[in-house]
Amino acid sequence: SFWGEMRSEENEIPFGLMRRFYEPWKTFKWLKGDFSAKQLRCQKIASSKSLPFVLHLCHGLCTGVILIRRLGNTTVCNPERRISYDTATEEWIKTVVGSEAFMIRLSGPEVMMADTHFVQGCDYHSHYELFSAGTYTVTADWMYTGYAMLDEVSYLAAWPPLLYAPLVSSPFTVSCSASMSMTDSELDSCKGGSHPGRWVGQTWTPVGCIYKPWRASYCLRGKRVAVFGDSHLLRTFRELRVQLDPLARVNISSNDSVDAIPKIRTLKTATTFRIAGLGMTLTFVKAPFLFHSDLNSTGKMCCEVDVATHIQQNDISIIGYGQHPAAGVGCCFQDGHWPFMRYVN
Repeated sequence: SFWGEMRSEENEIPFGLMRRFYEPWKTFKWLKGDFSAKQLRCQKIASSKSLPFVLHLCHGLCTGVILIRRLGNTTVCNPERRISYDTATEEWIKTVVGSEAFMIRLSGPEVMMADTHFVQGCDYHSHYELFSAGTYTVTADWMYTGYAMLDEVSYLAAWPPLLYAPLVSSPFTVSCSASMSMTDSELDSCKGGSHPGRWVGQTWTPVGCIYKPWRASYCLRGKRVAVFGDSHLLRTFRELRVQLDPLARVNISSNDSVDAIPKIRTLKTATTFRIAGLGMTLTFVKAPFLFHSDLNSTGKMCCEVDVATHIQQNDISIIGYGQHPAAGVGCCFQDGHWPFMRYVN
């Protein structure tokens, strides 16, 4: 629904819509220093001595924010150089995203990634909200610097180096003293599949709603179902097949090397299974880039699948899109790192 709101006119590019997901964090008083508004207690975290950062943890009952400040002047924190050939993209990166990228992970009764947002100057805030009571181990890593993670000029044909440098001298813990989760009976059904959530054990659990159980015999009987995508969607396809046909489990392992479903790299077009008990077909369509428009040096289409045509042949289509083009490997394995606006287009 987010991307579906975009207009086709050139001046209606998605940056204005994307601000809805970033700027609300900046409006909270407790993200600007007035932490009494949320009654959070703040303390300094033992930062890694080899890195130019200072961290503070402000934690309440089950919510908190990690304040990250890079030491140095604004020239270091916000280097003045070209990072995109698209003016709007560059402005968005420099004013909203920032030059640094971090990964803040909390592992405990549930596993979640904190949302890190650029504030101003050399400051970033990483916000989290926990829903299950218990103790969580927090790891904080510095992933990219100098806009490298979104640099569309210097890294046009290659992926930038990944730092993966620990920001703290050792992992620390936070506690959630009271469960914030509502019982299943108190939650409404999720409307669609785009709700934010977190991992509770091995189960993806949305926040504020619940995915109600459904009966395959009612929903999928006699249907043609297809899964489109890369190796991640191949695993989704494999698990869906097992759920629909338990007898298939003996033929499926956790990797891509089994004969029943070939390796994603060697799978040319599509693999179809018939679920006899439901009178339905389940197909995996290899489509890492989800389009069929690039031409290779011989002038022929180089993507394996015409996705648009395949979709019309199915009753239900499950589609996922990865980040392969961002790694400098495009549809024809020759067109380099995709800029942001190419994803949008």
